[in-house]
Amino acid sequence: MRLDCKLTDALTVGNILNNLSVGTDLVTSLCGNFLGEGSTRSVFEYNLDPKYVIKIERDNTSCNLVEEMMW
Repeated sequence: MRLDCKLTDALTVGNILNNLSVGTDLVTSLCGNFLGEGSTRSVFEYNLDPKYVIKIERDNTSCNLVEEMMW
């Protein structure tokens, strides 16, 4: 895949993630060790670079978006 061929259409991304096996493969490929959880998110080590983490919201609370806007 070329680097300039990104998924930018929300509908396309939604269709991909609605496929349970694809979503599961993406999560298990990117998420490493479980590090902990807070009131709205679970935190995992990022498999491609363990100095980063992946925070996954359990409910659609937009807390990842809020955190991004704050920082």
